Amino acid sequence: MTVATPRSAGISARHPLAPLTVAETGTAAKLALAATGDGARLVYVTLAEPEKADVLGWDGTPLPRAALAVTYERSKRLTWMITVSLDENAVTARVPVPGARPPIMMEEFTATGERIRD
Repeated sequence: MTVATPRSAGISARHPLAPLTVAETGTAAKLALAATGDGARLVYVTLAEPEKADVLGWDGTPLPRAALAVTYERSKRLTWMITVSLDENAVTARVPVPGARPPIMMEEFTATGERIRD
């Protein structure tokens, strides 16, 4: 829900900490999966928060938007942290996190239940 207040009336851009839109989430997910490789799974996507000083000094002009995606390559047992620039529609950082395991994903949860029933 958006509420207009006297202070926000002159602000033209979304707040820098506003959650990702559906379109931004989709863009970040698509780019992150493409950067990870075949068979990768998307664990989650969230806003990559701008620097605190930039948020505190925000004057209503748009700040660069970025997303942080976590993907998992099951075949390599490798977790990736991928930063996506939403303004440039490009991956700006791709960091492997060896030894890290992402939280349980829905497909694993479902598969476990099926194995128990079997």
